[in-house]
Amino acid sequence: MTAKEYLMRIRNLDGFINAKIKEKSELEKQMTCLKSVQFGEKVKTSCSDNAQKTIDKIIDMRNEIDEEIDKLVDLKREVREKINRLSDNRFKSVLIDYYINGMTFDEIAEDIKYSRIHTIRIYGNALDVFEKMILNDIE
Repeated sequence: MTAKEYLMRIRNLDGFINAKIKEKSELEKQMTCLKSVQFGEKVKTSCSDNAQKTIDKIIDMRNEIDEEIDKLVDLKREVREKINRLSDNRFKSVLIDYYINGMTFDEIAEDIKYSRIHTIRIYGNALDVFEKMILNDIE
C-alpha cells in the first residue's frame, strides 16, 4: 500500500459517512411527510407498518453511521500520530489539512501563504517522506 492509498482511507471513509448521513436524512424527510394521525382516528396497518419499517431503517442507519464515525476517529488518530513523526512542520500541516481536515489545495495554500503550485510540491515531497517512513515501520 502506498502512502497516498494509506492516507486516502480517511477521505474515502469520510465520504462514505457523508453519503450515509444524506441517505438517513432522506428517510427522515419521508417520515416528516407522513400525515400525523389524530387521537381516535383509525390507522391503516399498512401505513403504520411502513412507518415502522422506515423508523427501523433510520435507527439501523444511525447505528451504522456511529460505528463508521468511531472507525474514522480511530483512523484519524492513527494517521495523525504517524504524520506528527515527520520533522518538517510544512509537511505535517499539508498532510493533516488535506487528509484529516478534508481541505483542498487552494484552501491549504491560502492558509500557509504559498502558491497552489508550491503547496502541491510540498504535498508531493511530504508524501515521499511519509511513504519512506511507513515503509521503514513495516520492515
